[in-house]
Formats: sequence, C-alpha cells, structure tokens
Amino acid sequence: MLLAVLLVSKIAASGGETELMTGADATGERTHVLRDIGEGLRWIGGHAAVRTLALVILVFNVTWAAAWSVLVLWSRDRLGMSEVGFGLLTTGSAVGGIIGTALYGRIEVRFSLANIMRVCLLLEVLTHAAFALTTAGWLAIVIMVEFGAYAFVWGTVSNTVRQRAVPRRFQGRVSAVYMMCVFGGIIAGQAIGGGIAEKWGVVAPFWFAFAGAGITLVLVWRQLTSIAHAESDD
Repeated sequence: MLLAVLLVSKIAASGGETELMTGADATGERTHVLRDIGEGLRWIGGHAAVRTLALVILVFNVTWAAAWSVLVLWSRDRLGMSEVGFGLLTTGSAVGGIIGTALYGRIEVRFSLANIMRVCLLLEVLTHAAFALTTAGWLAIVIMVEFGAYAFVWGTVSNTVRQRAVPRRFQGRVSAVYMMCVFGGIIAGQAIGGGIAEKWGVVAPFWFAFAGAGITLVLVWRQLTSIAHAESDD
C-alpha cells in the first residue's frame, strides 16, 4: 500500500485529473461528494448506452452476490468439500484471473468489444447453471477457473467501454455511481440469496442467478453493440 501511494504521488496531474485529486471543479470551487454523485447520476440518466451498462452491472451483481452468498455452505453441503477444498475452489478464480489477464490483449485484437461483452455475460449466465447442476468438487474448481478468466476480461472491457463513453470531467462522478451499482447490488444480492437459500436450499440461489442474469442478457443483447461503440463528446 505504501508503494501504491508512492507511485500515485508521482503521477503528474493537470486539467480533469487535478479536479479529481483536489476535489475542486474547473473554477477552483470546492465540490461536495453528494453533489458530484448527483451530477454523475444526471449524466448517466441522459446517456442511454452508459445507463444500460450501469443497469447491467447492477443486476448482474445482485444475481452474482445472491449465489455467492451461500458459496461456503454450498461447497460443504452440496459438494462435500473441506476447508482445504473450499480454499482450492476460491483459488481457482485467481488462477482464472491470471489466465484472463494474460490473454486479454490477444482477445481484444481478434474480437469486437461488443462480442467480448456478450461472451462474458453469457458465460456468467452459464456459470450459475453449471454450479447449480454440479455435485463434483473437481468440476466446480474447473468452473471457478473459467469464472475467474471471464470475470477479469469483463472487468477490463467494461471499464474500457465506460471510459471511452464518459467525458473526462465526469469520469470520477460516473465511476462513483458505478461503484454504488457494484456494491449496492452485492449487498442486495446477499440478502436475497440468504432468504432464498433458507426457504429452498443452497442450490436455489444459483438458479435465481441463472434466471435473473439470463433474462437481463436477453433484454440487452442487441444494445451491447451500441454500448460498446459509444464515444465521448469531450
């Protein structure tokens, strides 16, 4: 963390970056975080592509968190995994993340951003179904590697698309709204997943995630092309 602080301190800032780092707008007036978030919400509300992307991130984090909220119980009761087995399961996502990061440059060159987004979201939907169906620990670890790979690719491509579409002066404000979608979705999803698991068992949240994410993907499938090619007017 100290090294990160040192590296960030060496970044030369000007224009929009100065505004983000000092908390002041272009006129030098101090800003307030709630006002900034409000401006971000208003900007997103008037930009269809970025608004849809924010909604996708919100819904997919709700569904993902609903399933992952019972991951420990699911791995123990459904797969019969020990503490070590659960450690291997979660390590699988890290291994997949390394693979996805290493391959991203090649993927981006060969495929359009819209198709990369479609594949990543489709894999998310199928991953929930695969976890709901599997009873083998080793297979769950393999699926988790696949999850880590596409999750890191999705994170990179969604940030790329958003940053291309959002003007520099709104980057911080819109990012704040996106973080609210991410963590707000996770909090809501965990509560939903716990309630579903208590009533219908530890596999049910994965089916809920499969259905919710699948319906969302169908609704936004065609819009992903316009989202991927949205450009900033800055």
